[in-house]
Amino acid sequence: MPHPTSPFPITHSLPLLALLALTTCTPAPPRSAATPAKQNPNVLSLAGNWRFRLDPSNLGEQQNWQSTALPDHLHLPGSLQEQNFGDPPSPTAHWTARIGLAFLRNPKYQPYEQPNDFKAVSWLTPNRVYVGPAWFQRDITIPDSWAHKHITLFLERPHGQTTLFLDNTKIDSQYSLNTPHTYTLPANLAPGKHTLTLREDNSLQIPIGPDASAVTDQTQTNWNGFIGDLSLHAQNQIRIDDLQLFPDVAHHQVHIKATLINDTGAPVDAEIAAIASPHYENMINGSVRPLGTIHIDKTATAEYDLPNNSTWDEFHPTLSDLHLFLESDGYFASGFKGEIYDSRTVTYGMRNLSTSATQLTINSRPLFLRGTLDCCVFPLTGYPPTDLASWKREFSIIKSFGLNHMRFHSWCPPEAAFQAADELGVYLQVEGPVWAAFGSGNALDKWIPGELERTLKTFGNHPSFCFLSTANEPGSRNNKPNADFLSALVDRWKKEDPRHLYTAGSNWPNVQNADYQVMSPPRMNSSHELNREPATTSDYSAIVSQWKMPIVSHETGQWCVYPNFDEIKKYTGSLHPGNLEIFQDFLKKAGMADQAHDFLMASGHFQAILYKEEIEALLRTPNIGGFQLLDLHDFPGQGTAPVGVLDCFWDEKGYISAKQFSSFCGPVVPLARLPKRVFTSDEIFTAKLQLANYGDTDIRGGARYTLQADDGTIIGGGISDLSVVKAGTLTDIGDAVAFLKSVQAPARITLTLSLNAGEHVNAWQFWVYPPASAATPAPQNIIISPSLDDQTLAALNAGKSVLLLPPTDSLPGNTHGSFSPIFWNRITFPGAAIHTLSILCNPKNPALAQFPTDAYSNWQWADLQNHSHPLILSGPTQPLTPIVQIIDDWDTARKLALVLEANVGKGKLLLSAIDLSSNLDSRPAARQLRTSLLHYMTTKDFHPAATLTPDQLKTLLP
Repeated sequence: MPHPTSPFPITHSLPLLALLALTTCTPAPPRSAATPAKQNPNVLSLAGNWRFRLDPSNLGEQQNWQSTALPDHLHLPGSLQEQNFGDPPSPTAHWTARIGLAFLRNPKYQPYEQPNDFKAVSWLTPNRVYVGPAWFQRDITIPDSWAHKHITLFLERPHGQTTLFLDNTKIDSQYSLNTPHTYTLPANLAPGKHTLTLREDNSLQIPIGPDASAVTDQTQTNWNGFIGDLSLHAQNQIRIDDLQLFPDVAHHQVHIKATLINDTGAPVDAEIAAIASPHYENMINGSVRPLGTIHIDKTATAEYDLPNNSTWDEFHPTLSDLHLFLESDGYFASGFKGEIYDSRTVTYGMRNLSTSATQLTINSRPLFLRGTLDCCVFPLTGYPPTDLASWKREFSIIKSFGLNHMRFHSWCPPEAAFQAADELGVYLQVEGPVWAAFGSGNALDKWIPGELERTLKTFGNHPSFCFLSTANEPGSRNNKPNADFLSALVDRWKKEDPRHLYTAGSNWPNVQNADYQVMSPPRMNSSHELNREPATTSDYSAIVSQWKMPIVSHETGQWCVYPNFDEIKKYTGSLHPGNLEIFQDFLKKAGMADQAHDFLMASGHFQAILYKEEIEALLRTPNIGGFQLLDLHDFPGQGTAPVGVLDCFWDEKGYISAKQFSSFCGPVVPLARLPKRVFTSDEIFTAKLQLANYGDTDIRGGARYTLQADDGTIIGGGISDLSVVKAGTLTDIGDAVAFLKSVQAPARITLTLSLNAGEHVNAWQFWVYPPASAATPAPQNIIISPSLDDQTLAALNAGKSVLLLPPTDSLPGNTHGSFSPIFWNRITFPGAAIHTLSILCNPKNPALAQFPTDAYSNWQWADLQNHSHPLILSGPTQPLTPIVQIIDDWDTARKLALVLEANVGKGKLLLSAIDLSSNLDSRPAARQLRTSLLHYMTTKDFHPAATLTPDQLKTLLP
């Protein structure tokens, strides 16, 4: 059998549809449920009513349940939990999770754990919980036309170990969480009626880790059942068993590797032919290309090359269809007379994914990954969809937000996800369904190579399947057996399947033979970037320079917002947002229920600001591989982590749109390096302007920048010629310069940078205040006091106005001042010091008239919040409405104040829990806020609505 290095010449040309009209073609088992099985005479759908029985005591096999009719009924595809089989959720239910499990017995949440009204605080609450074996059974009828056929059972997405019984005979067992389960029925199976019984056990057969997204209650739930395509398939005894395509972009050809099977018992010579054509929905065209004759004894492998000049990427997701035919010898020479034994169609894309030093490349062009995670969060069903439309929606949304990449955190999606990503141009990272350590020689070490091999074989033809990670954070960083085991796996996959790039694990361990590393150091940390003077000059060059391979930032972001209680009404399926209801009740009991939406919007705007800075810092880093957000949408488990600008349903929350987000997160992003965010009017503003061009073409034209105050005043601007900014580069394009002496009053200034008359636009805000030399002395009729001592109380009783500025380290209460918001959540990390999200204020409050601000935290608040100690308003002080409030952790839901006012005695008090006394010469924002407050106290607007007695006031102070 020849193995040509170039394609055979076309000797016959016939449209595929005409070819199919001449012959009977028996397709291979489908890879998804996209085409209804009932339309094909060689496919028998098993969707519908099944007999059913739970097996909580694991007695079914011992008692031969396959030999009796099971007593209950349910519908497949679907899960038994969504059909109300299993146990009601309770603290003692069999949960599959580790993180947050202890909170099920925490006295704080016991009021919400009633027998008929259970609410889990750490994850969404399912209708039912069941872990263990369940039995599914139905009668089938094998058609007469299937006699002597090769018959298989195809289960697209089980969830656990499956065991197949046919009639009373056990056929086999399988355990895969990433791929379909396919069973071969006995070769001598007679046509007629048979009983098919499946036992599925969703308990962890392998120590993959109870928080892996593939199985955990934290995300999709540990469901039991079958989703997607359930069907029987009949094939000829001579058939195509496997078909893998290996694109070779450099030589404009695709390499075909087919595995052929002959079960007839007698060797045969068969012809192989192919049609390679553009991929169109519901349309196939092309010409038959005979590839030669192959001798098949029992098995054979055929390899060929076919030409293809198109390429696939995020900008041009060009797809092709390869239709491979296995025919009787002489089929073409006889004028298409004979038999087609089998055919297989594969959709593929021509792409070359590689690396160049510390950059990823696709088709020889630098690639910057702008990614997010899919942690298997499906709030209506508790399991992933298997239809194309659902995945197209998800990928269309992430692309509208400027992203091009999706990481599947410790799981692998069904076929439809790959199909959707192929069509829309999304780069996928798939992972083994594991969050655990390797290298100890246990069952996991033995199982994972096979699971990953099945994953590569099942989904490897998809151009969107770009990256494979063995697991999420497998083991500790420095576990040598773990690293050695994973390093050997990486070597194996690089050799066996070069279509993808490989890494040992997401975040760690970092092994030297990986194609790329996913790691957390190149990302902002709450204790690092945000708690120093804000600027836009930082990048991660120092980290990238330490490596000789591409670095992708791991789980970037994780900036929290307040839970969105309007989301509760969306949960109309089998999962209930009991966690959100608990937090809503906490807020109600704290007397702040009417502020829920304001908390969401304020913290949301602040979150958007943080994501902008974090993403731009990565874009400012030359030659980095990209980032993977955690997450564009919320994570409902592990204590509840509302880290997304979208909710669990991939819907916008109302504070940032896709258009706004993509202005700083997209293929082409203008950038500016501001040395700081707060200036004084005696300074000169300078910023280096850059362009991150990871689009598909070079950019030419002009760049324009403007500096404009909120009142519309232009204080600077300029135009420059871009010349050529090559695709795949980070390029300096000029400088922005302005003298700030024209800014006569405190102002917020917006620097806007646009390319080619607004084709790409980005903007940054900074603040300008008077210099320290221009500070005016405090009004003589205002008393400034550091403590509520007898002298201060006497002044208040005498009708004086007092600005009380106690040292922040003297203030009581276990509160912590921080500009940086909560990381993840404080249920998972109860010892975390940071417990706040954003300020909340009325920008039109006259107390802030000389301190330009939004209703939420922005960069001018960084120094102020970092030098604060929030006051806890409770008891008689709780009804106070602070001038500046700060939003507390939703799990503690305390009313916190940074600035407040009250009548005390005959006087009026303004109290700041922000340090407005120390080092004011070097703290222009603190100096200006103090000036604004003092000015307010001299005006007729200073009329506090609340009144406190000295004793009530003392509850706030030492």
